[in-house]
Amino acid sequence: VALYMLILFCIAQYKKGIIEDCRDIILIILSGVLYILPMLLLNYVVQRNDLTEKGTYTILLYAFLTALLPGALVNIHILIASTFVLLGLFNILRLRDEKHIKAKVFNASLCIGVATIAYFWSLSFIIFVYLGVLYFEPKNYRNWIIPVLGVLTVYLFANCFTLFFHDSF
Repeated sequence: VALYMLILFCIAQYKKGIIEDCRDIILIILSGVLYILPMLLLNYVVQRNDLTEKGTYTILLYAFLTALLPGALVNIHILIASTFVLLGLFNILRLRDEKHIKAKVFNASLCIGVATIAYFWSLSFIIFVYLGVLYFEPKNYRNWIIPVLGVLTVYLFANCFTLFFHDSF
């Protein structure tokens, strides 16, 4: 499956155009890692939480679905966002053991907030954080406020960064 994904990634990069300098080569290598990493993370999440039987059908489906949108393979922002969204969904699935729920909800919303910096429409995945809170512990009202605080924390740090380095808001 990884070989199929690597070939698909190389074809998408070839169709993108010619490499001009060393910076482009580093970005392509980083994009390749960010394309393969979610596949490995998805396999870990599925096997750890016993979502399906043992096998590679999940990662094969992931590879086939990414083949449908080859334009996303050349955009590093989408690859970064997909990695962080998958990390956020992993934290939501970890709510099942009912330990440290507030920390896991905060981590999930932080990951989705970082994904939002890379690609704005990743913010829509915050709905899954609320669905996880609704499913696992709906009576504690503090858990409903934590996702907002996580996204606002990322927003605050992003604004501090731009104010410090770019002198703009």
